[in-house]
Parts: sequence; C-alpha cells; structure tokens
Amino acid sequence: MIHRIYSTLPKFKTLEFHPGFNLLLAEKTPGARKDQTRNAAGKSTTLEIIHYLLGADVEKDGIFLNPTIAAETFGMTFDCAGQKTTGERIANPPAFKNAFYFPESVPSSLAADVKTDDEGEAYVPLKAWKSYLGQAAFGLSPEPANFEPKFRSLVSYLCRRADAAFFDPKRQSLKQQEWDQNVAIAFFLGLDWRILSAMEKLRKREQELDRLKRELKGTGVVAELIGTAAQLRARLAVQRTKADSFSQRLNSFQVLPEYEEFEKEASSLRGEIAELRDENTLDRQLADQLEGVLLEEHPPQDVDLARLYEAVGVQLPGVATKHLDDIRKFHLTIIQNRRKHLAGEVAAAKRRVEERTAVAEVKEKRERELMQMLSGRGALTHYTELQMEHSRLRAEVEELERRLKVAQRIESWSRRLERGARRIAPKARQ
Repeated sequence: MIHRIYSTLPKFKTLEFHPGFNLLLAEKTPGARKDQTRNAAGKSTTLEIIHYLLGADVEKDGIFLNPTIAAETFGMTFDCAGQKTTGERIANPPAFKNAFYFPESVPSSLAADVKTDDEGEAYVPLKAWKSYLGQAAFGLSPEPANFEPKFRSLVSYLCRRADAAFFDPKRQSLKQQEWDQNVAIAFFLGLDWRILSAMEKLRKREQELDRLKRELKGTGVVAELIGTAAQLRARLAVQRTKADSFSQRLNSFQVLPEYEEFEKEASSLRGEIAELRDENTLDRQLADQLEGVLLEEHPPQDVDLARLYEAVGVQLPGVATKHLDDIRKFHLTIIQNRRKHLAGEVAAAKRRVEERTAVAEVKEKRERELMQMLSGRGALTHYTELQMEHSRLRAEVEELERRLKVAQRIESWSRRLERGARRIAPKARQ
C-alpha cells in the first residue's frame, strides 16, 4: 500500500494514507461560489505523481517539465516486495532525469545498480527501478522481451489516468496498441499470455515479410518473389566471376606514362610498313611482267620481212637482198636496245624492292620494340576506365548479394511463419 506522498514544493500538501479504503476528496466550503468547484484541486495531479514515482517517462506537456517546479523533489513511501520503501524523483532536472533516489535505504535487490551523481548522491537508473518494480509487483522477468507484459503497461491498469480511465476497460491509454491490451488482459485474467505474445511476433514477422516482398519487388528483380533465391544466386555467380576477372586485370596492370605517344608511333609505323609492302608488291608485279616480255622479244625472220613489204605493195627483186640484211640488222639493234631497256627496268624495280624491304625491316624492328614496351602496360586513362568498370561490377555484386539475402529471408521466414502458425493455432483455440 501507499503510506505517504510528499514534495519539497512549498504549497504541496502531504498526503497520508491508512490501511483499507482511502478516498481523495476536494472539500467545498459553505458559501463557495458556483465557479469555485472541486476541479483543479489536485486529484489528477496526485495520480500523475504516483505514475512519475513508479517510473513513468517525462512527457513533453506534463507537469514535471513546468519551470515553476523545476528541481523540486517528489517522493512516496509505499510497500514493495514486503518492505517499506521510500523513493524520490526530481521535477524538470537539468541532469539525471532518469534517476531514482532513496533518501533512507536502497533495496538490497538494487544494490548492484547504484550510481552516484555529480553531487555525490546515490541513485538508481530508472530502467533498473522499473525492472525491480516489475519483478516485485507482478513477477515479471528482469528484462521483458518484445510483446511481453511490462511493468509500466500493467500498473497503468491499476492506476488509471484521465485520458482513458473509464472509456474502455480493455485499455489504459488511448495510444495503447491492441497487442499490449490483449497481453495485459490475459495476464490479469490468468490466461496464457505467451500465446498472444507469440501470435503478435508472428504478425510482426508477417508485416516484415510483406515489407521485404515489396522491397524486393521494387528492385525489379522478378514479379514473383518467393523462390527467387536460386535465380539471384546464379546471377550473382556470373557477376562475381566478371568482377574477379577485372580485379586480376587491375592487379597486373602497369601504367606507362608514355603509353599514348608510343601507341601513336607504333600505329604510324604500322601504316608506313603497310605502304612499303604495297609498293613492293606493285614493283614485283612490274618486274614479273617485264621479265615475261623479255622472254617473248626476238628479231623477225626474213620471210616475215618479205611479207611485210609485200603487204605494203613494195616489190623486192633479188638485187634487194643486201637491203634486207641492213633491215635485219636494224631490227636486231632495236630488239637489243629494247631488251636492255626492259632489263634495266626489271633491275630498277628489284632494287627498289630491296631498298624498301630494308627500310621496312628497320621500322618493323622499332614496332616490335614498342609493342614489347606496351605489352602488359597501359595508359592511365585506360586504367581509370578499368577501375570504373570494376567499381560498377562490385556495386552490382553487392546489390545482388543484398537481394539474395532478402530473398533467402523471405523464403526462410515464410517457412517459419507457416510452422509457427500451425503450432500456435491449436493453443489459441484451447
């Protein structure tokens, strides 16, 4: 029971309680005007003080943040865990707002949680105080898990506030969630609240599963969400292989500062060498043609000369034999001169081929040197491009890994939810 409620606030009237039924009334004296009602006499404030001393949080619009009562102490003496306990909290404290002080003695169960403030006074953190009250008043676990009964929720049924005190018997606050109502009512009625807690956990997991499905669907991976882990795993393997390949290329890549200049020179040399080869091909074809002509060149026979003169209507008497010999020598001289000229042309063509071949060999040697220097090396711009592509692949791998985890969680949670529902359903019916 509560024995006493007090405060250092000068105008506060200490409330003394006695065993049995206690009533808190506001007296209305004879002769009071109609506007002098029993309202604002402090009944609701007393309830707020009790909640405050039983570990309630400081609300933004609550009375304990009012600057007119800043640093004032409120205290209560009450029976807890079989012993009389006196505890205090400070209103609107500049520090240690979650501290609970014991002016007389700290309960032995809280000895390990005692701390000291800046002024050297011992206090217990509010979290430890609420844990102690939950164990002492309701037999709760020291640290209740999610969706389990908690001291602040249960005690609010026994000390109802004005906002929802009598509007709904199942709730102690307008903001109270439905699962908390169900668990608290089951606890007070002696029903197995653990079933309701397990059902709420399943419901939360279903909500999380729906959220994961929407998240996965939002990425545009597939339309059907369940059963996509295998597809994502296959895509992930392919992208990992690509990313690893780029990693190896980057690790073996050597930046050559003069890469672009050498590459331009090598490209120019390749063009010059190709041009020399084309010109050599033309000269070789010319030499082959001229050599073929040389083989076909021969002086005309006497019969041929005679026929030629007859064709032009010239008579050749026997006395003209001497003139034919002169003509024969003349033709022979022409043939010899032509053969000499063709042979010179062939020799010149072959000489040009040899000269170009020598120049091409020098250029080819320089090209090989350049290609050897360029082999295994590259320009900084190329290296930067490789890095960017590698970063893109790594980002895609990470995104696929995230999607795969989501898909695996969806599949795993779906199976667990199904098993959980089958397990809880008969218990809930009982």
